[in-house]
Amino acid sequence: TREDRRQRQMCKETGSVVDAKDGREKRFTSIQVQEGDSLWSIAKEHMSKEYPSIDDYIQEVCDTNHIYDQKITADMYLVIPYYTDVK
Repeated sequence: TREDRRQRQMCKETGSVVDAKDGREKRFTSIQVQEGDSLWSIAKEHMSKEYPSIDDYIQEVCDTNHIYDQKITADMYLVIPYYTDVK
């Protein structure tokens, strides 16, 4: 419905997307890439069971940050998704 679309848009604008699967909420945070980090190591540290595979998580990180060649460098900032329990 129109109200549902508006609610989803408001959630996206605040950086929080309610995706209430099993009482969990999707949020976003910013991290600074450290020397030696890779998309794989970041995914292993931050992804959760909501993602079917590490490749799906990496793809979302790349899409969110407009990374088209899957290359990151030290000191760049990435917006990454994570899930938390809804309180």
